[in-house]
Amino acid sequence: AGVYVHEAELTLSNSTVSTTGGNGVRVEQSTPTLTNNTYADNRGAAVSMDLASNPVITGVTVTNNTTNGLTLDSGTLMGDGFWDDPEIVYTFYDDITVPASSTLTVAAGQIVKVGYGDVHLKVEGTLLADGTAAKRILFTADRDDEGGDTNNNGAANAPTAGRWGTVQFLGGSTGNVMNYCEVRYGGWSVHAGVYVENAELALTNSSVSYTDGNGVRVEQSTPTLTNNTYADNRGAAVSMDLASDPVISGVITSSNTINGLRLDSGTLSGSRSWNDPDIVYAFYGDITVPAGATLAVVAGQIVKAGYGATDLLVDGTLLA
Repeated sequence: AGVYVHEAELTLSNSTVSTTGGNGVRVEQSTPTLTNNTYADNRGAAVSMDLASNPVITGVTVTNNTTNGLTLDSGTLMGDGFWDDPEIVYTFYDDITVPASSTLTVAAGQIVKVGYGDVHLKVEGTLLADGTAAKRILFTADRDDEGGDTNNNGAANAPTAGRWGTVQFLGGSTGNVMNYCEVRYGGWSVHAGVYVENAELALTNSSVSYTDGNGVRVEQSTPTLTNNTYADNRGAAVSMDLASDPVISGVITSSNTINGLRLDSGTLSGSRSWNDPDIVYAFYGDITVPAGATLAVVAGQIVKAGYGATDLLVDGTLLA
């Protein structure tokens, strides 16, 4: 690195770091203030930092670095984290985990780009990504040039579906908020842009697009999905197992393989409600309501079945 900050204080302002054989600035366990600086022709990132740091970065000019942005180390947060420097793009190239009891706060307007492959943001604690209509938060592929040519290759490579993994909310994760967020070009291995497994999530005023799979995948969860757009996903807008009961309203779907919610086939594990009339439900293999269980389908709900011997089998009770 040209400038290395380790457990130290630094105000770097009105300066230039250039032609370094690595990162322009490297930050470890520190909170430096980096203001009105130029990072140019470095053989690494403009800025690189570990997950224990929280710099204040404004007034950024980046030119011809290997990564025209801030590269995060992979690994697990050691406490609460703050990605709150919207004047520089954040990037990471291997999994980052928010552990139980920790919170990652992503500021309005922050762009986060993820490297190619089986790379995920895994949330076991809490993610607070609360954008605004004017300052949306973006999770996308490193090839996406919104916010600048972060991978420094001009227009040589356009992003495609499935370039990176997903924003994953895992067992026991609570209090998660994604408001005015965009999730693009995910779906590697998990085949969803946003994945909710036995976790809490309020996803509102957001969009999930260009996923190699479903826009949102829900398992054993009851997320709230409100006023969202699902577009150009190579699967369903939303997909869920038979143990979930999301609350879905204000739906816009466009050019997904399935412009609706796809249900898994199988047997209900207990009584359930299909109660999201703002989105069409669809299933492509038999669904069974077992003895002792009740399936309630609310007024206005549309349910579509796939071609062939696809049945809704009721051994218990259907209330429609």
